[in-house]
Amino acid sequence: MLRKRIFQLLTCAAVSCLMASAVSCSALEKNYADNFAQETVSPSDHVVLLDNDAPILSMIVSDELLTNMRTNGLNKLQLLQKYFNLMVNEEIEENVVYIRTLNNVTSPSDCDQRLISVEEYMRETDLSAEHEKNSRIVKASVPLLDQAAVFGRDAVEASASEKKPLTDSILNGSLLALDGASPYSEEIARQMVADRKAAVAKILSKAKTALREAAPYGKTAYEEILARQTAASYRTSSELLSEGPMRSLKYKDYYISSDENEIAIVCGSLDSAQEALDYFRTEYIESGKIDGSRYLINEPKTEAHEGQYLNAKVSGKSLNEYTIVYSKDSQYYDSEQPADYLNDYFLKNLGRKLNVNNYNYTSVLNQKLVIGKVPYTVSTDYYNQSPDICSYQIDQESDDLYILGGSDWAIQYAVDYMIDEYFSQDKNVPKNFHKSGSIYGMYLFDKYDGSDVRIMTNNVWDKPCNTAVWEESGENCSNNARLKEMAKAYMAYNPDVLALQEMNHYFINYLIEKVNESGRNYKVADRIANGNIYRNCTPILYNADTVELLESDAHVFRYASNANSKSYTWGYFKDKKSGEDFIVFSTHLWWQKDKNYPKSSYYREKQIEEVCTKADELIAKYNCPCFIMGDFNCTASAQEYGTLTAMGYDDCHTIATQYAEDASGRYVCNGRAFSYKPNDATYRKSIDHIAAKNLTQGEVLSYDYVTPNFYGKLSDHAPLYVDVKLD
Repeated sequence: MLRKRIFQLLTCAAVSCLMASAVSCSALEKNYADNFAQETVSPSDHVVLLDNDAPILSMIVSDELLTNMRTNGLNKLQLLQKYFNLMVNEEIEENVVYIRTLNNVTSPSDCDQRLISVEEYMRETDLSAEHEKNSRIVKASVPLLDQAAVFGRDAVEASASEKKPLTDSILNGSLLALDGASPYSEEIARQMVADRKAAVAKILSKAKTALREAAPYGKTAYEEILARQTAASYRTSSELLSEGPMRSLKYKDYYISSDENEIAIVCGSLDSAQEALDYFRTEYIESGKIDGSRYLINEPKTEAHEGQYLNAKVSGKSLNEYTIVYSKDSQYYDSEQPADYLNDYFLKNLGRKLNVNNYNYTSVLNQKLVIGKVPYTVSTDYYNQSPDICSYQIDQESDDLYILGGSDWAIQYAVDYMIDEYFSQDKNVPKNFHKSGSIYGMYLFDKYDGSDVRIMTNNVWDKPCNTAVWEESGENCSNNARLKEMAKAYMAYNPDVLALQEMNHYFINYLIEKVNESGRNYKVADRIANGNIYRNCTPILYNADTVELLESDAHVFRYASNANSKSYTWGYFKDKKSGEDFIVFSTHLWWQKDKNYPKSSYYREKQIEEVCTKADELIAKYNCPCFIMGDFNCTASAQEYGTLTAMGYDDCHTIATQYAEDASGRYVCNGRAFSYKPNDATYRKSIDHIAAKNLTQGEVLSYDYVTPNFYGKLSDHAPLYVDVKLD
C-alpha cells in the first residue's frame, strides 16, 4: 500500500487519526473478527471494513486523550469500543490518535486452519471419548485462539525455553487457563492432571506446535504487534494533510481528509477530538453500507469543521487585540487564578489564548484587561481604599478594562459577570462602563453533582484577644475579627453540617449570628445531655433548612483532655431532601508529639478508640452512615490513625470517587505571624481528616479544602469538606 505522511505535529493542539482498510473474514465470529486484518487498496471513495458493523480497526491513543474520554465521556468511550480496539501508546503525543489495521497478516483461510489445527490436536488423544461423553464440545473460535495463545506463551514456551519439565503445578495452571476455550471443563482438567498425567503430557506435546503458531494471533500478542507497527508508521509515514489547515486550526476546529484508503483527522484540542470522533463514528462508520460480505464506510464531502467563536468587543475593539495583565503577588491580592481562568475561557471561545503579562513596571501596553491589584491608576485608587474581601469593581477607561476585587473570590465573580453579561453574548463593553457590588452572603460553590449533603470541618484557632505583633501590623487576630471573616467563607460554601474545633463556647452564638445575616438558618448542636462537660470546644453547626437534628451529645476524653478542650460532639441528622439519616462526629485529639510529651501517640490512640466505640454504638442503633472528622493532630500514616481504619473506618480522601484534593490544608497562622498562602505540603502531612463507615449504598464524591487568598490570616487550618451521596 502506498504510504503517506499522515501529519506533522505543528502545535500541541493538533490531533491526527490514521486508518487503513481490511477485507472481510466471514468464517470467524463477528464479535471477535477485529483480531485479524489484511490490508487492501479500496475504492477511493470508500474504506472497506470487516463484516457488517464490526470493523477491524484498532485505535491507538495517548494516555491523556484516553483519560479525557474516560473522565468526560464514558458513553462515548463505550461506543468507540464497539468499533475499535482501544490501546494506549506512550510514544503518541498528547493530542494524537491513530486508527489503523495491522500490515501483512496471514490470510483468513490460514487463520481458520490454525484454529482447526488446535482443536484437532486436542481431539487426537484417547480422551476424546470422555470429552464427547461430557458434551463439552466447544466450537473453534477466536476465544479459543486467544486463550490458547496465552497458554502457549506462558506455559509451554516458558517451560521449553528454560529447559524445565512441565511440573504438576504448571500442568494444572495451564489446563485451567484453557477452561472454556478447550474441549475440557475445569473439572475434567483437574481430573486429567490428577489421574492421566501421561495423557495430559501427550496433549501438551501434540498441541505445542499449533499453540506456538497461534500465539501471534492471540489478542494480547496482536495488540503488541499492532502497537509496534503503528509506532513505526507514526515515525516514518509521509505527509497526507497540507500544513494550511493544520496551522489555522483553533480550539473547536477539526479537519478530516482521505487519500486512497487512509483517513486523517486533525483537531485543535482534546475537546474538538471528542467532537471529531463523534462525527467520524456517526457520519463515516454508522452511515456506511453493506456490499456483499463487506461493510463500506461513508465519506461525507465536508472536510473542515469550524467552531463558533466570540465576537465580543471592549470599547469597539476586538478582544483578540487585548493583553491580560495581572499581579502574581505572594500576599493578599494575588490574581493569577482568576487571570488563568479568564484566559482558558478565551482559549475555548476565541480560539486562542490572549497574551499575558505578569505585571512588569517597564512594560508599555495598550488595550489591557487588568485583573486585580496592578499599579495602574484605576487599580491603585481602588485598592488604596482597602476594599472588603467581598467587594468588586469593573471599569472601562481609555482602551483598558479593569476587573478588580477585594479577594480572588470577588475577582472571580466579576470575571464571571463579564463573561455571562458581555463576552458570551458578543456584546460591546461601552466606554466608561462601571459596575461595583459585593458577593457578601452569596452561595458561590454548589455541591458536587449528585451529592446530597456537604459536611465540613474546621479548626478555627481559639484566640480571644489580639496580640501586640498583629496590632502593630494593623491586623487583628481576635476571635471576633476572624470569625466575622470565616462566616463569609461558610456562607459561600453553605455546608449542611459544620464540625468545629477550638471553638470558644463564648463565641459560638456570635458566629451563628454572622452566618445567619445572609438569610441562613444555622443552629448549634452542643448541648450536653449528661451534664459531664462544662464547655464544648468541638460543637457542630447545622443548616436547619436542609437537615434536621434528631439527637446529639458531647463528651470529654478520659485521656489527655487538655482542660476539657479535647473532646467529641456527635449529631444524628436527617437530610430533608433525600430523607436519608447520617451521623457526624466533631473531634479534636491530643496535640503534643511523643518527643515533647511521652505517650502522646498512645493518648490519641485511646481517644480514637473512644470516638469509634461511641460511633459504632450509634451505627448499630440507627444503621446509617457515620462520619468522624476534625483535627486529629496526626497524619493518616501515623500508628494511632491506624486504629481508626482497623475499626472499619475509611479515609474519605482515599474513597472519594470524583475528586480528592491532595494539599495538606495548612497555613502559618499564630499569635506572631500569618501567611496568605497555604503551605506546599501534600495530604501526607495533613492532620485534619474525615473518615466514614457504613456508607454501604452511598458514595463520597469529592474531598476538598476552602483556600481563598484571604483565609491565611484566619486560621492555621483551612476548612475541609466532603460532598456525599447518601443513597
